[in-house]
Amino acid sequence: MTGAAHRPAASRDRREPGRPDEDGEPNAEGGALGRGDPFPERATPCASRAADDHVTQEAMVSPQSVTYRKVPTSHRRVMGITLRPDWLGRKTIMDFSKATILVTGGNSGIGRGLAEALASRGAQVIITGRNPGTLKATLDANAGMHGYALDVTDAGSLKRFAAMVTERHPDLNAVIHNAGIMELEKVLEEPYDLDLVERTVATNLLAPIRLTAALLPHLRAKREAAVVTVSSGLAFVPRAEAMTYSATKAAIHSWTQGLRHELRGTDISVVEIAPPLVATDLTPGQSENPRAMPLGAFVSEAVELLCAPETPNEVLVQRVMPQRTAEQTGNFDKVFAMINPA
Repeated sequence: MTGAAHRPAASRDRREPGRPDEDGEPNAEGGALGRGDPFPERATPCASRAADDHVTQEAMVSPQSVTYRKVPTSHRRVMGITLRPDWLGRKTIMDFSKATILVTGGNSGIGRGLAEALASRGAQVIITGRNPGTLKATLDANAGMHGYALDVTDAGSLKRFAAMVTERHPDLNAVIHNAGIMELEKVLEEPYDLDLVERTVATNLLAPIRLTAALLPHLRAKREAAVVTVSSGLAFVPRAEAMTYSATKAAIHSWTQGLRHELRGTDISVVEIAPPLVATDLTPGQSENPRAMPLGAFVSEAVELLCAPETPNEVLVQRVMPQRTAEQTGNFDKVFAMINPA
């Protein structure tokens, strides 16, 4: 890993082309919600929702489409089901706009979008990336941002990086585990590509666990701190041809819940961001998919929730709610069929 000095400001471009498996764009799923997305563009900025006095969107599902109508309620209603007010586990946590935040995979895609948005709100941001070109471009475009090259699949490098970054940035008090990969699998191909499977598990699941373990002693010493994981809508309704990716995101969701419980007596908050299909270069052609949520819209809505006076345990934009609530609303089979058409 190598350090990078402060970079001069320049123009920003959040959609840099990259390899399909490059880190920095871990969660925008490219499934049927991307091939025949029945969910129309409907993301509502958090600021306007707040001004609307708890008026939210109620999803009404049919086999062909999902439409929404406004319902005044203090409860979140999704697909006709009223969810109890504490379903998202709201709690007052740290002010992310005043934090020093490490964003893995912050050199492109969702990671870069989050890093830039948080920096614009006043946070001190440190990013990592595996691609030196996109890492340099991001740093060049963002004066004051720090960056380091890092391969999150290397357990030894993660441990050394944690020691280095906490020494150079002693105020570090939050980490966003954003780095990830998504590769499509061909189960019936002989031989089945198990290298792909192991690479996905190492990047999407083992890396966040290892880095969290390495950073915990430092974070526990802080007056307030946060561990933020990035899962996916596919954690709740999987995409069959990306089954290992989906499985790692489901595992991250479960691991995040367990970590939150285990750290309940500390000053470390644990938050999960679960993006829907987002227009990034996570998979080929995804950034041009008209059914994907625009990256800027996703980042705006997600960061508004993340930086709210009370941050929800799960940061969920409206576009991901049909997947997140598929089991609770009895619509799992319908949503699965939308993502995985016969």
